[in-house]
Amino acid sequence: MKTSKFWAVDHTGWCRVLLYNEHYTLLEDGSVNYFYHEWLNNNPEKLNFKQKIKSLIKKIIYGNYNIKPYGHNKNCEKIILTGFTNLPDYYSNLNYEILPLNELWNNSGDDKKSFILEFFDVTQNDLNKLEGRNIIFLDQQWAIDKFMTEAEQIEMTRKILKDYDPSKVVIKLHPRNPLNYSEALPGFLVWDKPAPMELLNLCGVNLKTAITLNSTAVILFSNDVEIIWLGKDKNLTGNYFDHLNSETKERLMKINNLVPLPKTLLKSN
Repeated sequence: MKTSKFWAVDHTGWCRVLLYNEHYTLLEDGSVNYFYHEWLNNNPEKLNFKQKIKSLIKKIIYGNYNIKPYGHNKNCEKIILTGFTNLPDYYSNLNYEILPLNELWNNSGDDKKSFILEFFDVTQNDLNKLEGRNIIFLDQQWAIDKFMTEAEQIEMTRKILKDYDPSKVVIKLHPRNPLNYSEALPGFLVWDKPAPMELLNLCGVNLKTAITLNSTAVILFSNDVEIIWLGKDKNLTGNYFDHLNSETKERLMKINNLVPLPKTLLKSN
């Protein structure tokens, strides 16, 4: 460990334990890397009694693991970003690098590409199933992160996709989302591989339209792909959300209103 170099995320439990006394390079985890500083300033961490007890137990077991996440600590030497949207001003004080993923993929050899595909359990047969489906819905982890129930998320997705031809649509599950859409949405292809959307895009999947509430997985789509970013409706007034109670809707809006638009959408807003 003492001679190892670390490239990691730093907001999950085990990573925060391992990185507490280590220098590391932070890898982007999506839009949160761009709005966390604002979120922290506007929402200082306040723990209830149960959370304080849980935090104390973790500290006893793991030691003083509670480093500030997303590179906001002295151990983070560098931050690797995709640059999908404009950088907040505070990045001028941080050491960061923006990597051109398309260029890196195109300059990689077949062996490296095959290794990456195998790592994410993606075969050529998996990619062939996507042929003829040029609309993709980018699912998100709302239920597993307790923003809404599984039933509410499935119903929201059903409403969003009800006017689309199922034979043309791929529902790409979030890697952490175990929801089963097959019963509620028969005929739709559900992509349940743990591969990020960026990898499918790099593989040349032919898309015409991408639909999402506010998933930053759209960052690499070309200008030829129509992006339907439902999160532009900051108050979530569309009928996709009318089955949500006020408390659920408020939780969803709080995050939605922080997520920055990708650069490709900034010009139209």
